[in-house]
Amino acid sequence: MRSSVYNALRITVVLTCTFTTLSSSQMRSTTAISAILSVDSTSTIKCGLPDLARHWENDRSSLDVTRPVMQKTRMAGGFRVHYDTVGSNVPALLDINKQRLSGTYEEYVDSVLAIIQAVFSTETMILGYAAAPQDGIEGGGPEYDIYVQELSNLYGVTIPENQLDSKPDGGRFTSYLEIDNDFIFVSPFANKGLPALRVTLAHEYHHAIQLGSYGFWSRDRYFYEVTSTWMEDVLFTEVNDYLQYLPSHFLNPHRAFTTSDGATEYARCIWGHYLAKRFSPAVIRMTWEEMRNLPSLQAIDNALRSPPFFSTFRSAFTEWSQWNFYTASRADSVRYYPESPLYPLVSQTIVSITSSTAQSAGSLPALASRYFEIRSSTESVNLILSNINFESAVQNAGTTFPYTYRFSNSKLGAEYRQAGTSLFVKLDVSDISNWYTSGLSAFFPEGVAFPNPFITSGKGVVNIPINSSISIPYSLSVLSSDMDRAFTFTGNSRYVAPPGAQAAQWDGTTENGERAPSGVYLYVLEYGGEIHKGKIVLIQR
Repeated sequence: MRSSVYNALRITVVLTCTFTTLSSSQMRSTTAISAILSVDSTSTIKCGLPDLARHWENDRSSLDVTRPVMQKTRMAGGFRVHYDTVGSNVPALLDINKQRLSGTYEEYVDSVLAIIQAVFSTETMILGYAAAPQDGIEGGGPEYDIYVQELSNLYGVTIPENQLDSKPDGGRFTSYLEIDNDFIFVSPFANKGLPALRVTLAHEYHHAIQLGSYGFWSRDRYFYEVTSTWMEDVLFTEVNDYLQYLPSHFLNPHRAFTTSDGATEYARCIWGHYLAKRFSPAVIRMTWEEMRNLPSLQAIDNALRSPPFFSTFRSAFTEWSQWNFYTASRADSVRYYPESPLYPLVSQTIVSITSSTAQSAGSLPALASRYFEIRSSTESVNLILSNINFESAVQNAGTTFPYTYRFSNSKLGAEYRQAGTSLFVKLDVSDISNWYTSGLSAFFPEGVAFPNPFITSGKGVVNIPINSSISIPYSLSVLSSDMDRAFTFTGNSRYVAPPGAQAAQWDGTTENGERAPSGVYLYVLEYGGEIHKGKIVLIQR
């Protein structure tokens, strides 16, 4: 997918440009975007949308930004660029030394129009997103408007304008873009000027698509940046502007997945890279289609559950956390991220077993991970601890959950599981089903059903862990306690986040698809020559 998208942008774009000068009666007063955005002379801001979203949460009227007044416009292919030819906002290309070239404002506008049409073609025609809606007569006509200005240290911003529906949240909006007039402030040196212009238009137009065709969920601003920053590298993989943000994630994997702090949301564009390679770029578009009716986490989960993916958010999150370990000196660009050699190493908590035992106590918010390196006199073992409490994250409770990780050179009890040649671990938490530790499927013993009791209203499944790293066939017989009813199911095991291994599953129904009555059931699980037996308490609501 990457090479085909990349090559699509090399197609020559033929422009039919028209030129317009605004009359004094058409001009409106300028409202400085810096009045809303946190722009200053010392910080570089990737995108202004998160700050606008923060204001949206507090006061919708703060989004009533009057459009800038520019001296001229040019149109091509459904886009209109507004710019000045005199004054502080005049755009300019940069020379080989990355200094402004005087008198190149028309060439700069040519570049904007050529790039935005390539962006439009790729994002809508190749990747399948719905185009941003027209805005009527705003800006002089129905064309999508882009205003070129001196934005100090801000790459660009997509500004929601007129709501297209009556939703209190998740509504759709027309919008317009403001982009910088030279990108001379960008770092590294190679990305100044046109490279930064390219990724900014890819990023901001994807925001226009999100806001106009899918919905603006005010508390999901992190996900808008995750996918727009991912889109930059899909279209312009050679620019790699996103690399500058990655330390914010890799140094702080313990921050919640939904964090939006001005850097972490950009760093987590790697979620998009993971989904695109592991499943398909289509799963991200499908997520946005789900976001017409649902906030981001439920939308991601629904998209992952859909064919042909048949996964869940929890399973994907645990796998993504493992991908994030294999970067820099541990990189494997074939199995994991294609550009993983360029990523930093994830921060680890070092635990040394100086006698025979050690422990590490702490807490994690929902959908966050902590990486451990456990050192003893004989070995070093890497472990990933993830809080996968999806429901808490959906409720946006902001709760952190305590844990105590215990380590020993010997098996001190039945709850200690082997994690290395001579390393045994025990995880003390209030609800083990909402935690995942990489490589430690024994936290859920093989053949022992969970959750148990199984409380259901016709949704959910009981999982019975299977000792296998790949999907294998199994037979599961479920019998009522009086042996009057017997159901037999056959199928292939599925990967389940906890226990981080394959599992057989029962959804609480009979072979005919009817809901089995509440009661105590016996089960017999057979696979690969092994037989496991146990009981399940079923409670139908």
